Amino acid sequence: VCLSGLFRGDIYKVIANLKFNLIDNLNADLFIFTWDRYVQYPGFCGDENWVYRLFGGKFLKKCPDELKTLSFLKQKFPNTYSKLNIEQGVQKINQKYIQDIVKCSNIQIQNEEEFISSLYLNMTSKRETNRIKMFYGIYKSIQMALEYEKINKFRYDYIFRVRPDIGLIGNIEIKDLNKLKNNELAVDFFSYGVQDQFFYAHRNVMIEVAKIWEYCYEKNDIFLRSFDSSHYLLFIYLTLRNILTVKPNFRRDVSLATRDNVFPNVAKELQEDFLKLNMKIENNINIKNFLEEMFLTSSN
Repeated sequence: VCLSGLFRGDIYKVIANLKFNLIDNLNADLFIFTWDRYVQYPGFCGDENWVYRLFGGKFLKKCPDELKTLSFLKQKFPNTYSKLNIEQGVQKINQKYIQDIVKCSNIQIQNEEEFISSLYLNMTSKRETNRIKMFYGIYKSIQMALEYEKINKFRYDYIFRVRPDIGLIGNIEIKDLNKLKNNELAVDFFSYGVQDQFFYAHRNVMIEVAKIWEYCYEKNDIFLRSFDSSHYLLFIYLTLRNILTVKPNFRRDVSLATRDNVFPNVAKELQEDFLKLNMKIENNINIKNFLEEMFLTSSN
């Protein structure tokens, strides 16, 4: 199991979920690549799915339609948006921090700023910077697994990629893995492309998927880098490599790390924004009640 990405939210809950549903069940080795900081509250994630990413499906079902896009919140509630879009509870972490949480076969930690500075690439947006860090983390975590193979003189049959801020719903057995063909990747596939948070496959397929880092950035493939969405880029890359997607055994719980978080106190900002708005927007009362339920019942 190759875990890669920024540690944020309730990492203890995420690791416990991962151990119970995947690692312990398959007696799997765990490799972790992360950055040298932990973030308690990450700010907004995504645009049209920000409510789902932070709070889960329960809140999404009762969310007023207007609030489902961040652009509405940013435009109508600028003070609230600004405060909520800043990372909170940031702290430096090291290998001992991770080892105290979970037993690993190997851990690598790097500084984000030093890594980005070392690339000498012209970053077109923050979105591309985050995508670069994601693909690099996937690559490094899988490289750790391959190095571990060499040292211990064996080969893994299957490799899993997992982000450290999502939960898994479901279970898997060896017989399920044995059904996978040598050109299949078990991953969620949507109209916008291939999901990048969790997937698994035979060793050879996962090595090929990890090489997207080399093609995009070490070889600076302009064609692949031209796709703004990591989901669509993954779809194009898998197509070029003749890798087929199949339905995974698990569903993802994308708000596991964040939905019980302590959020920044935005009581003052909400009041200021509503005073300026007055009754200029439709559904005013429902929006006010929903925002207060989300952020004022679980804030500092």
